[in-house]
Amino acid sequence: MPPDARLIIGVVLSGLLMGGVYALVSGGLSLIWGVLKVVNMAHGSFLMLSMYLVYWLWRLTGLDPLLTIPITVTLFFLLGICVQKGIIRHILEASLVNQIFVTFGMWMLMNNLALMLWKADFRTVSNPLVAGGFGIMGVRFSLPKLVSFAFSILATCTIWLFLQKTKIGIAIRAVAQDRKAAWLMGIDVNRIYEVSFGLGLAAVGLAGSLLANFFSVYPYVGDIFHIFALTIVTLGGFGSISGSFIAGLIIGLAEAVSAFINPALKYLVVFAIFLIILLLKPEGLREAL
Repeated sequence: MPPDARLIIGVVLSGLLMGGVYALVSGGLSLIWGVLKVVNMAHGSFLMLSMYLVYWLWRLTGLDPLLTIPITVTLFFLLGICVQKGIIRHILEASLVNQIFVTFGMWMLMNNLALMLWKADFRTVSNPLVAGGFGIMGVRFSLPKLVSFAFSILATCTIWLFLQKTKIGIAIRAVAQDRKAAWLMGIDVNRIYEVSFGLGLAAVGLAGSLLANFFSVYPYVGDIFHIFALTIVTLGGFGSISGSFIAGLIIGLAEAVSAFINPALKYLVVFAIFLIILLLKPEGLREAL
C-alpha cells in the first residue's frame, strides 16, 4: 500500500475512533434533552470533573483509568440524580432562556472552581494499561482510541437496548413523547427525570475514564467537547441516541480530515458541515429514538 494511502486511511480511522467518544458524550446530552427538555450547558464541565476524578484516583491510589469505569459511572449517575433533584427540577417549567442561564451558571461555577483548586496545569496519566498503538498493513492504530471506541459502541448499544426493552426504558420514552399522558398512565415522571439525568451524566463519567488514557486534564478540557456535543445532538436529532452516534462519527471524521489538510480548518469544516446539514435537513439525521 502506498505511503500516502496508508496515511490517509490512518487519519480517517483516527477520526472515526474519536467520533465514537464524541458520540458517547453527546448521547448523554441528547438523552437529557429528549426527556427533560433542558439544554444542559454544563455537560462539558461534568466531563471535566469526571476526568479529574479519574486522574486523582490514579495519582492517589494508582488505579488505572479503565479500572475506574465502575466508580465514575456509578458516582456520576448518583451525581446526576442529586443535580436533578437539587437544581434542574426547579427550572423544568421555566423558559428556555432561563434554563440556559442556570446551566450556564453551573458551567462557569465548575470551571472556575476547578481552576481555583487545581490551577491551569495540564495533567496526564502516565503509563496507563492501554497505551501506544499497533500497525496493520502499514496503517497505525491508536490503542487507547480503539479501546475507547469499543466502549463507546458498547455503551451506546446498552443505552439503546435499555430504552427499547426495559420497563423503565419504555417509561422514559413515554415521558419523552408526552409527559402529561405518561403521568396520567401512572408513570412516576419525577423518578424518570432523575434516572434520565443520571444516565446522561453516567455516560459522561464513562467518557472521562476513557479520555483520561490519552487526553490531558485541565479546567477547560470539557468546553470543546461540549461545543461538539451540542453540534452532534443538533445534527443527530434532539433526543435520538442512534442519530447522535452517527453524527458523532461524521464530526470526528470531518475534524480529522480537515486538520490533516490544514490545522487552521479543523473547526471551520466541522461547523460548515453543521450549517449545511441544518439547511438541508433541519430535523437532524433522526427525528426520534
